[in-house]
Amino acid sequence: MKTNVVKLNTFTFDQQELDRRTNRAVENFKTTLHALDVIQLPFSVAIDAIVEAALSGKKLSKYRKPQLHGSIVFCYFEKENIEHLLEEVAEQEKEKYLAELDAEKDRNVQLLAEQLYQQEKAKKIKAEQEREQKLKDAAMKDALEYFATLEAKQ
Repeated sequence: MKTNVVKLNTFTFDQQELDRRTNRAVENFKTTLHALDVIQLPFSVAIDAIVEAALSGKKLSKYRKPQLHGSIVFCYFEKENIEHLLEEVAEQEKEKYLAELDAEKDRNVQLLAEQLYQQEKAKKIKAEQEREQKLKDAAMKDALEYFATLEAKQ
């Protein structure tokens, strides 16, 4: 049986952890089509479009390489001016992290409350058992004394 333990350091804010998560989320976002412009044309026409895009200053995506499917070329370029999208991704990741911290804190609070309740319950059960044992001992003592008095009268 696995015993759940209350951990006090699992729900404290860690800036390094947030930075790590944010960087990973931003890098993942940059690989999606939301952050990329796609040239999807037949090979004969695609070459001119790719050259034109490159000459206009667009950069090839370092996350997705050009692909040739049959006679169709897929070429991925980084979108420009996506800083606001990257900021949104970072903000969403921060909200997600804070929500995870809150959930972990709530889980620990519930776990601690349950443990304290079980501890108090066990104390009461033990106290009740001790009280019952004292009553049984007193009853036994009375019974022994009663029979002792009967034997003394005979």
